[in-house]
This record gives sequence, C-alpha cells and structure tokens, in this order.
Amino acid sequence: RLNLRVAKLFASKAAFSQAAELLRAGVACLAKDTAWENYQFCLELFNHLVEMEYSLGNYDLAEAAIAEILENATSLQDKFTAHFTLVKSLGEKGSRNYALAAEKALEISKEYGQEFPLAPSKSDLLRERIGLQTKLRNRPLVTLATFPVMQDDSLTKIFDLLCTHADFTQNERLSTMVSLRAMRLSCSKGISKRFPQFAMNLGVPLRRKGKFKKAYIYANLATTLMHRFEEEKGAEYAKTLFRLHASILQLRQPFEDSLEAFLESQRISFSFGWGEFGMSSAMVYCLCYIVVGFPLSSMLEQTLILYEDKSQEFNQPGFKMIFQFLRQFLLNLRGKSNNPTVMKGQAFDEEKTISMLEGNCKAMTLRDVSIFRLQLAYIFDDPFTMEEMLERLAPLPMFDRLIVREHLRLSFVGLAALALGRLRKNKAHLKLGLKITKHFHKLDRIGSVNAHPIYLCLKAACSPNKTTYDEAIMACSKSNLTHFEAMMSERCGVFFKDRQEFMERYLSRSLWLYHDWGAIAKVDQLKERYSFLRALVRPPHSLPSTLCPTFYRETARAVL
Repeated sequence: RLNLRVAKLFASKAAFSQAAELLRAGVACLAKDTAWENYQFCLELFNHLVEMEYSLGNYDLAEAAIAEILENATSLQDKFTAHFTLVKSLGEKGSRNYALAAEKALEISKEYGQEFPLAPSKSDLLRERIGLQTKLRNRPLVTLATFPVMQDDSLTKIFDLLCTHADFTQNERLSTMVSLRAMRLSCSKGISKRFPQFAMNLGVPLRRKGKFKKAYIYANLATTLMHRFEEEKGAEYAKTLFRLHASILQLRQPFEDSLEAFLESQRISFSFGWGEFGMSSAMVYCLCYIVVGFPLSSMLEQTLILYEDKSQEFNQPGFKMIFQFLRQFLLNLRGKSNNPTVMKGQAFDEEKTISMLEGNCKAMTLRDVSIFRLQLAYIFDDPFTMEEMLERLAPLPMFDRLIVREHLRLSFVGLAALALGRLRKNKAHLKLGLKITKHFHKLDRIGSVNAHPIYLCLKAACSPNKTTYDEAIMACSKSNLTHFEAMMSERCGVFFKDRQEFMERYLSRSLWLYHDWGAIAKVDQLKERYSFLRALVRPPHSLPSTLCPTFYRETARAVL
C-alpha cells in the first residue's frame, strides 16, 4: 500500500520510471493465490502499473499486467483501463499493427453495446447521418457545444481510440461512422472533451477530397467544442490542439504560427506521461521548423539530440530514428558527411537502420527518409538520387493527414519531377509535376499562405523564364522561405548560363541565401562549380537577419 501511495506521488511529478519500479515491487509482494481477495486494492495497483509501463513504452510488461486485470476483474467498468491500454499498446509496439488494434477496439465497443462493421458501406454511413439529423431535430452541429457534460465518458474514449486506428489503416468510413454515432449518442448522454476529435474525424476526409472550405467548418466546430473544456488542459486538450493545427488549420495559416501550439501539445503530453503523442508533437514541430526555412544551426542539432534522449526515455525507438535522420539531414547540409544525398553518417545510417525494421514501422521510416533524401537530391542537383526517391515515393497517395509532411513531400516531388522531366524529356515526370502544381494552385486559391510561394516555384519550374523565377523568388522572400529563395535563385542563375551578368547576379544571391540558411555544403558546391563565386565579397546591405530567436530556448524548455 505504501508503494502505491508513493508511486502516485512520483507519477504526479512525471517521474514515471520511479513510479513503475515501486509498483512492480508492490506487485511482487502480493501472494499469488490470495492477492485478489483484496479486490479494490489489487485493481488499483495493477491499473496504475499498466499506465506506468505503457507510458514508458514497456508494452510487454504492460500487457502482462493487463492480462492479470482481465482475468480477475468482475465488471466491464473495472476492465476499462486494461481494455483501453491494450488497444493503444497493440497499435504502438513493434511493427505497429494498427489493423489488429482497430479490430480489438471493435470487439470492446461491442461489449459496450455499440457494434460497427469493419468495412462500413455507404448505406451504413447514410443511416448514421440520418440518425444524427433526427436526434438533432435539424439543428446545426454547433449545437453540440451547448449540451451538458457526459457523466461517464468511457465509451467515447473507446470510440476515439477506434477512430485513431481506423485512420491509420486508411479505413475512413469506419472513422466517420464511429464519429457520427458518438455525436448521435451525445444528444441523450451529453458531450465529453473527446468530441473535438470526432468533429476533426468528419473534417479531415473532406480535406482529402479537396473540399477545403467544408473541412474548415468542422475545424471551427472542433475549436468551439475545445473551448468548452479549455480549463481542463489535459491530454485530450493536447491531442485536439495538435490535430487541429496538423490536419486542417495549416491549410490557411502559416506553418510558423503553429509552432507554439505544437510546443504546448508536447509539453502537456510529456507531463501526463503520454510519450508517444508527445513525440508526435515534437516531430511535427521540427518538420515545421525545417519547412519554414529557419537557420540550420548547431543549436538545432542539440535540440534534436534532446528529442532523441526523450524518445529513449519513453522507449519510442521509431521516433528516435526520426530525430536521428533529421539530424543527419542537418549534418549533410552543413557539410559534415561524405555524400550529402546519402543518409549515412554519425547520426544515422539508412541501410543499417531499415534492415532492422519490419511492417508499418519500416514503411513509415522509409517514407520519411525518402522525403528528406529527395530534398537533398534536389538541393545538390543529383538526378540519380532524385529518380530513386521519386520511385520510392510513387506509391504514396497525394493526401497525408499531416499537412506539413504532405506539403514537404509534394513540394519536392513536384520540383524534382519537373526538373527530371525537362532534363530527360520524361512525360510521366512532367505529368506528375503538373498534377502537383495544380494541387498547390487550388490551395493558393483558397488563401493558403503556405501554398502560394510553392505554387510560384512550381510554376517557374514548369515555364522557366525571368518573370516566373522573379515572381517565385519575391514570394519566397516575402514569406521568409530562405531555402526556397536560394533554390529558385540558383535555378534561375543556371537558366541564364549563356548570359554571364544574369547568371552571376542570381548565383551570387543564391550563395548568400544558402549561407544564411546554414547549408555550408551547398555553398562549397556552388564555389566549386562556379569559380567567380570563390572570391565573392558580400554586400553590406545583404547581411542576414535573425530568425525565430525564441525557438531553441522554448524547445529546450519543453523537452527538459
């Protein structure tokens, strides 16, 4: 009993390792045959042990404790923590078997009296929509925000988990059906702090279909529902904040404006021991930082190392690999690798790492590494690596639930495809590049500040001339996209290779922009290719400005 009391104290201070040790010692003190005679105490002890082991990423130990609870618990309510954590564990451990986790969540939902088909039909969705409209009596969905708070939200927790794993398995209809059912049940049982998630589940599929304005309506609904529970800034608030920014709000607002939201999301997640989600927020935070072209300084490298350590603490090897290859990406650009387009160096070895992975984990890691290698290949003008990475990324759909990752991937797939298409007269690459250009043009028309400069860069790659390149360079400059401004300046300089004055002007500009970004390896490559750049002296009026001065301090504070 003393172990349990002290473990609770440690857990409240986010000292999860110490709490788990105390709980394990407490379980070891129990007599095997008569332990569950003191039912409530044992249930509480094992429930806390399950939560601590899961928080630390010790999934096998968590499942052992879960099995003990399921064998001895006498009611569905007493089994809830075990059921809930089991589904999360199945979707996160090892090769990340999301399909198995979704099937388990369906089984548990059935025990609660809510049955769903694994593959809902259109008529199933239509019935759910009609049922919701009938319960709402044709009132708008925003009426949900006025409903009373649900007394027992166990079922909505299972629904939320089911939707999450349905999304991971691309089972959009199941996620939509479960979200509609949750909203219909709210008309009689009230709402919970998970309802913003259900609103997001209805909005994200609309984004995938290109119905951006309708998707934003559900984002506004989710925001309204989130404000209803704003005083409870717990794990669900962190999850909603993350998904709002990562899945819809970035359609219109700058990536830079989401940095603070992701920082808050990871801070809250870490404080609640939600390591997997905290690392997700940290990952997207770093992606946003790279996408907006902030300086690639040594402080960024130290921040990534902090995140690697945090991944190790929460036993999240998948995320540790992500931060490692991001650091290797940084080192390649800064000239600290033998080959800048190959992910092999002091931080990460692609070939060795990928060979040790399997299943979903391998597929996701290969996807993420390929995105950054494609970016390096385009920057360093390596057509062979561009071709290889385009082949790797070809099976992926245009849509990605994370807007920033979709934006990064499509930007460089489009630019690389157009570059190779023109270089090798490849119609398939040109067709792909034009398709992505149209996608960014559509986003540009709805007012996406992130899409506008990329669309102009793609437009310049489609129809290279001084006017289109100048428009792209000006747009990137206004958006502080130092790296894209450097790339477009370089491409424009190469385009004018027969006109020395123009070539020198644009390549000189490109050199200093790459320097400001921190891509020293690229600066060296330009100087090696163009002798006139070696003796170049920087004009006083083009000195770099300091970008994002609070990033490193705030990130380090959140991690520590």
